[in-house]
Amino acid sequence: MNPIFFILILFLNILLGQDQNTLKIKDFKDNPPAFPKVIFQGVESDKENDASSLLNEEIEGYRIQVATSKSEESLVSIQKNLEKLTNEKIYIIFELPNYKIRVGNYLTRKDAEVLLKKLSRNGYRYAWIVPTKIERKN
Repeated sequence: MNPIFFILILFLNILLGQDQNTLKIKDFKDNPPAFPKVIFQGVESDKENDASSLLNEEIEGYRIQVATSKSEESLVSIQKNLEKLTNEKIYIIFELPNYKIRVGNYLTRKDAEVLLKKLSRNGYRYAWIVPTKIERKN
């Protein structure tokens, strides 16, 4: 074999070859983005300032979603009717682009179905069960 050819191959290998210190995809750790905390006054209490929230823990569960609306004011009358109908906690939450009114904190879907049937009998035929974070008292 020609020594010039061998030297040329060695030189090209050194020049164009990858270094052992090359970055690989597994070297990167992707952190989830940090979104700002949005608080809508009158919709949900500021949990950091609410002493009773220290007793609550958020877990996966179910709530009954009764209605959605572009404005919070349109849900207030529904909230008042639901307060008369049930003893469950009622939430008005904002998820872009709508306000949503949800009722209860249920660990199982079967438990939520009991309230859903009651609401359906009382005129809320379009209510449905949604999986969401719920409050569980310690």
